Amino acid sequence: MNRTIEANFFPEVAERLKKACILIIDNNRDFTYSAKRALETTGRYVVCEENDASKAHQTAQNIKP
Repeated sequence: MNRTIEANFFPEVAERLKKACILIIDNNRDFTYSAKRALETTGRYVVCEENDASKAHQTAQNIKP
């Protein structure tokens, strides 16, 4: 008898797929940190920060907000 067992080996990936992803870009680290914390405490968002304008485009391509 064959049985299929489903397991979620990457729960953080599954959790991210359920939430909207936001990328905050600003050179002010205090601002991006505060905004990230405020948005993530709602439980509805996964938030990434980028404080280097020269890396912002690549970061956006990598995380696909």
